Amino acid sequence: MLEHGVSFIFKAYHPYHRLVKFATAPSTMADSIAVQTAQAAGMSALSNIIAQYFAAYQTQSAFALELGALTRYVLYGILNTPLNCVWQEYLERKFPGQDAGRPAKQNDQRGHAAKNVKNLVIKFGLDQTVGAAGNILFFTVVHGVLNGTPVSGIRQAIIQDSLSIYLSGLMIWPLVSLISFAMLPVERRVIFGCAAGVAWGVYLSLITMGGDAEKMGGY
Repeated sequence: MLEHGVSFIFKAYHPYHRLVKFATAPSTMADSIAVQTAQAAGMSALSNIIAQYFAAYQTQSAFALELGALTRYVLYGILNTPLNCVWQEYLERKFPGQDAGRPAKQNDQRGHAAKNVKNLVIKFGLDQTVGAAGNILFFTVVHGVLNGTPVSGIRQAIIQDSLSIYLSGLMIWPLVSLISFAMLPVERRVIFGCAAGVAWGVYLSLITMGGDAEKMGGY
């Protein structure tokens, strides 16, 4: 069963990956948000399908795609991505990663502007605190609303589970954020973040579908 599942995942991913590579570079911020949202929707679908497969594998039950859970998770990705695009654009505009004002002799051998380490640290710190808190809050509220959880249940989930989600995220997002800010140009960060987000998406999908549903306030 596991071998068939892995084969299915790769077959589902490759056409999507080719479509993403085919997409041309966006010319405006609105175009950029649209492209990134489409990419995030595809990655959200992929991560939820993987999560559903492994949930079935763990319970030794036949895999049957639950379209309701898939739709809710894709919708969350569509709603969440534009907010994160605006957030990342703000960080880059407010704290540019390269110090173009330095004399040319202080730039690297290829003439690229030198890295602004101070701004990198600031962006990293803001992304891992304010950005993380906002994403966790948005995730909890959106999934609570989509699942029909009452306001009291959503409030309880925010209080009880935000810290555990944040601590789990420390396994992946600080490294992803650091690599993105320090090593990747802006136009490549989206693809990198989406790819890394598949693993995180599987974790979040399992939370919303699995045994932690009651603890998450009705997910």
